[in-house]
Amino acid sequence: MSGGRVRVFAEPGFVVCDVADGGPAREFGREMPAADALSGRGLAIVERMCDDVSTATGPEGTLVRLRLRL
Repeated sequence: MSGGRVRVFAEPGFVVCDVADGGPAREFGREMPAADALSGRGLAIVERMCDDVSTATGPEGTLVRLRLRL
């Protein structure tokens, strides 16, 4: 898969956003990179803002699912 795909939908009580791309598995629970870091802050910020963040990796790439309580 080249590029990526974003899908946003509703579940009872939540807004869900799936982000899929051909990249490697993501690690969660890392410390926040420095404010002047060139990369690595995006998922760290998302993980702190969302109610639930999960990832799954398969033959087509990686899916990151973000869930925000309404």
